[in-house]
Amino acid sequence: MGPPAAHSFLLLLLLSFLLVPRCCVAMYEEQTPQMELQSAVVVNQLTLSQQTEALKELLNTTRERCTCCHHEALNKATGVLTELRDVLTVLAKKSGPWCPYPYTQVVDECFHAHSKKLTWSQARHVCRGMGGDLAEPKHLYALQTYLAQTYGPGYFWVGGTDEGTEGRWHWVSGRPLDPVDWLFSRPDNLGGDEHCLEIVMSDYPKLFNDETCSIAQRFICQYRG
Repeated sequence: MGPPAAHSFLLLLLLSFLLVPRCCVAMYEEQTPQMELQSAVVVNQLTLSQQTEALKELLNTTRERCTCCHHEALNKATGVLTELRDVLTVLAKKSGPWCPYPYTQVVDECFHAHSKKLTWSQARHVCRGMGGDLAEPKHLYALQTYLAQTYGPGYFWVGGTDEGTEGRWHWVSGRPLDPVDWLFSRPDNLGGDEHCLEIVMSDYPKLFNDETCSIAQRFICQYRG
């Protein structure tokens, strides 16, 4: 949730306070766990599911502690918070993905480049353990530019392979690779044992090379949340 979304959150939250009787508003002046959650939504940019949980906490606290609230006023406050949840849902869809730690957003996708060197299969296991998979970028050259500027020349495993059927290169999702993005004369299956895809940051405009899957090198995970 970027700055516009955060501003909308604060404006709607202020509106919800104005619609609740003073005796109910007073309870929010205390630094409760719900207030901390509310701050976290704006400051730490929580995911939408976490934002929803925060709103549930606010609603529960209102019901439990606001004994002086008139039934109609309580319903009005509940309605405002429900509308706030719906607005957050719309804003999240418009603003694109929010990347959880340790992922970084590149265009509208979330990536994390590991400096740890692993084989292709080991790297994929780690990525899956992080809620993602080996990278299958839509914006190839945006990712390559980010990697080259951040890490300099080198190689990273990404989520492409022709294991199973020699010469049929595809991403881990099954989507085929675009042949225009291969380095010159690649893939060449050198030694008859190059079945995994690496991205090369030092060559433009080409970026893919086939490599032996058992080689240990850096890798890129992509968030799939």
